[in-house]
Formats: sequence, structure tokens, C-alpha cells
Amino acid sequence: EDRRGSLFQEHPKHLLVSSDAHLLSLIRNIHTNPLHHDLTERPEKWVYSSYSAFFSDAPSRVMRSEVMALFGGVVAFETFHQQKNVNNKALNYCLIEA
Repeated sequence: EDRRGSLFQEHPKHLLVSSDAHLLSLIRNIHTNPLHHDLTERPEKWVYSSYSAFFSDAPSRVMRSEVMALFGGVVAFETFHQQKNVNNKALNYCLIEA
């Protein structure tokens, strides 16, 4: 009957992040997905995202320092998100853990 929901769909699987490049691709995909689906115009306006937490000093469970270490700072983080993701199929090579 073309129904959707947790009762009818397979539950999400854990992804094995295989490299820093893979992690960067996942971060960009997560933060820019609402833009891709026309849910917002800018990632910082999407309240359901961790994107804004990287520009704040407020307490958060987001691992800011670890992520920022991959980018080298907030400016590089923001610039990275403004670039187009050249390979939209980049996440297809994720390994699924059972």
C-alpha cells in the first residue's frame, strides 16, 4: 500500500568511516542535505543540524575540536561547506556493519 515508517522500513545501519576523506564527505553531506532538498537556504538556518554548533562557544555534545582539527579552523570548515560536492555518489562506498 506504499506506506512508509519504521514499521515498514529497514532500520538504519552503522557505517564504517574508512578515512578522513570519507568523514569529511559525510560531514558535508549531513550539513548540506537540507539545502539539497530545498528545506533551507543556508546550513546555519537549519535548526536540526549541528552546523551552527561549530561557530558557537555554547556547551554542546558536538566534538568541535576533533572536527576542527580535520579542517584546520572555522574558516576552512565554512569554505569546505560552500564548495560543491563533486561526487554526490561518494557515500555509496560506505561499508555496512552488521
